[in-house]
Amino acid sequence: MCGRLALPDDLKEIAGRHYKITMPVQMRFNVAPTTQIPAIAVREGEETLDAYRWGIVPFWSKDGKLDLFNARDDKVATSSSYKGWITKSRCVVPASYFYEWQKTTGGKVPHAIHRTDGQPLLLAGVWAMGQDPKQGGEVQSACLFTTRPNGVMERLHNRMPVILEPDQLDAWLDPELKDLAELQLFLQPSAEEVIEAYPVSDAVNRVGNEGPQLLAPRAA
Repeated sequence: MCGRLALPDDLKEIAGRHYKITMPVQMRFNVAPTTQIPAIAVREGEETLDAYRWGIVPFWSKDGKLDLFNARDDKVATSSSYKGWITKSRCVVPASYFYEWQKTTGGKVPHAIHRTDGQPLLLAGVWAMGQDPKQGGEVQSACLFTTRPNGVMERLHNRMPVILEPDQLDAWLDPELKDLAELQLFLQPSAEEVIEAYPVSDAVNRVGNEGPQLLAPRAA
């Protein structure tokens, strides 16, 4: 799964793309589901970076308790919601890091994961208008695709987010691409050499904690 992010300090240019920015940009180090995340999507014919609620609460969820912040790659072909979103409303969420927790005999140890080349992670997602559990009405929302782990991630968790490469963005964001089988080919684990992981402090466990110290390597 992917349930915590750190966001880049500069979203003006991601992977050399040109897009309209319609949200305030703020570097954050501990972003959890139900809060806002930046996402690039084609809106009204133009690539636009805007804020989305992390987690889609579908309108067919009568009690509003179903909050989809991750979408499994192996559910796309069988879920009408995922199938509709991936063919009609894809997005990319830029992040500097994501966090995952490794189960050990001494408890869960958080790890920070980032690209080895220092570039932002380009996380594959979808967006939709969903229920707003707090304010009522509707809110534009997004969730992130997850897939099986690569060699780096398998020692931490049995899922990982789908990380796109810059040369895949044209196709992923192309609203004319609607072939489900072709789109499913994007939902693969990244090559092992693309990312690295290292343990960090338990301070990241508390959502209210913020600051660059959360990314400092864990003391031995």
